[in-house]
Amino acid sequence: MRTPTILLVSQDLAVGRALAFALELEGYTVESHAGGEALLRRPALPEADCLVVDHARPGLDGIDLVNHAREQGRRLPAVVLATLPDRALRLRAAAAGVPLLEKPLLGEVLVEGIQRAVCGYDAA
Repeated sequence: MRTPTILLVSQDLAVGRALAFALELEGYTVESHAGGEALLRRPALPEADCLVVDHARPGLDGIDLVNHAREQGRRLPAVVLATLPDRALRLRAAAAGVPLLEKPLLGEVLVEGIQRAVCGYDAA
């Protein structure tokens, strides 16, 4: 059985390491990236089952990053993480069809969010 792979994009090194560690404990393989723009410039996204991106980032924010990837034809379930998301951000996430998970991520929130994104993703 193949281990599910997560592409994790977080500019905060400590947060990225903590999230990667937690996901690896759950059985995922994690490929971490600090910059979304560099990831989008690659000819192809690495093989992955889900993109997990921190919304608060310089340059492209998390939802913009997901939208740009989709505009480039890179279809991949995604989850966006945000601290204290306001109504406008929640509406943007809903319009993009991206689950928005509020930090701090308590309990199984991240794993459950990834599972919902992967199982409910419509690549059409």
